Amino acid sequence: MDGTDESAEERRQCVAAAGAIPLLVAALSLNLGHAEVQKYGCAALSHLVRGSGAKAEQRKQEAHGVGAVPLVAAALRAHPQQTDVQKHGCSAMCRIVDGSTAAAAESRRQQAADAGVLPLLVAALRSRPLTAAVQASGCLALGHLAHGEDAAAEARRQSAAAAGAIPLVVMAMRSHAHELDVQSRGCYALSSFLVGR
Repeated sequence: MDGTDESAEERRQCVAAAGAIPLLVAALSLNLGHAEVQKYGCAALSHLVRGSGAKAEQRKQEAHGVGAVPLVAAALRAHPQQTDVQKHGCSAMCRIVDGSTAAAAESRRQQAADAGVLPLLVAALRSRPLTAAVQASGCLALGHLAHGEDAAAEARRQSAAAAGAIPLVVMAMRSHAHELDVQSRGCYALSSFLVGR
């Protein structure tokens, strides 16, 4: 279901309208110990909330409203040695916490921080240094969580720094010098870390 064309967006809307978001969240909740369910559940959520328009924002808010953020965090926490869970969990997290509506995105970012996502993202970067997809999604998610200019964003930046995020982003960029996604997302993460109040 990946893609940015109009037909992919129509499919995402069709899947969401059919009630898939709460169903995916329920599957994650009921099957926390099953890595395959967590991998595909996180992947489906990631694809489903992709985008930046009003419809994508609605899907992100629906995912937030039914508790997707803490369950994606739980998947990352429960399966630290499963590369695909880490990859799709980081991807789902970075897409859910991103957003075009500032207040809504900030609420999702804070929910992620409250669910303990920052150290989980740092752990994913640390444990999968050679997996470009984990590094790219992890850097992007860290950048989104560090984004903002209010006190909550500053607290998230400080937490990320204290957890060791900054040297890991630098290491990701150094280790994947020819991976455009890692380079751009690493630059974004560093930029977000450098915003000050």
